[in-house]
Amino acid sequence: MVVKNQNGIAPYVLEPRTCKLQFDEDHQYHGIVIKARLDIDLKTFLELQELSTSEEVSNMREAFRKFGDDIVIEWNIHDETGQEVEADAVGFLSLPPSLCSSIIESWATSVSAVGKV
Repeated sequence: MVVKNQNGIAPYVLEPRTCKLQFDEDHQYHGIVIKARLDIDLKTFLELQELSTSEEVSNMREAFRKFGDDIVIEWNIHDETGQEVEADAVGFLSLPPSLCSSIIESWATSVSAVGKV
């Protein structure tokens, strides 16, 4: 049974969406699978946008930290010793810059494709 508010309008519940990021066979990071949030709140989105367009290293570091903590959910990444890299800010900041850029680029592509027919 759907409970309506006093105006007779049924609530619309926002379900958080996720995506699976993967790289093509010819990509250097083929085999990595990342589960990430597609839906983030506007505050986080604007903070990431502001931080990532800054030229200050501390702001870029904060943008990568936020991405690791607020967007990455899980992944199958292990370090060179076979140890699992935690899917969080600390783990994200331990990855090579080219991998971080590839992950963010793949996520941005997924976000912009959502809802397109």
